[in-house]
Amino acid sequence: MSLPIAYTPITKLTAPWDGKSDKPCGNFEMDFLRCATRVGNIRAPVDCKMEMADFNECLTRSKQTERMRIMERERKRQGRPGIEPLGKDIPRRGY
Repeated sequence: MSLPIAYTPITKLTAPWDGKSDKPCGNFEMDFLRCATRVGNIRAPVDCKMEMADFNECLTRSKQTERMRIMERERKRQGRPGIEPLGKDIPRRGY
C-alpha cells in the first residue's frame, strides 16, 4: 500500500487499483490513508498508529483468533462441548 500525495475525491475512486478499499477492510484502509495524508509519510507510523492497527487487525483477525482459542481452552477445561458451526443454519450455503 502506497500513500497518496494528497487525499482528494479521486483518491477514493482510484484506491481499488492499489489497495483493499473494495474489500471488507477498505474503510479501515481509507481511515489510515486519510490520517497519513494529513500528517505525511514520515509522521504516519507514529501519528496514525491506531488506524494502522485497526487495518492490520481487520486483515489478520489476530485478536479474534486469540479470543476463539481462549474460549475453546475454557470450554475444554470445563468439559463442555464445542459450539456447532453456524454454517449449518444457513440454507443457501448448501450445508
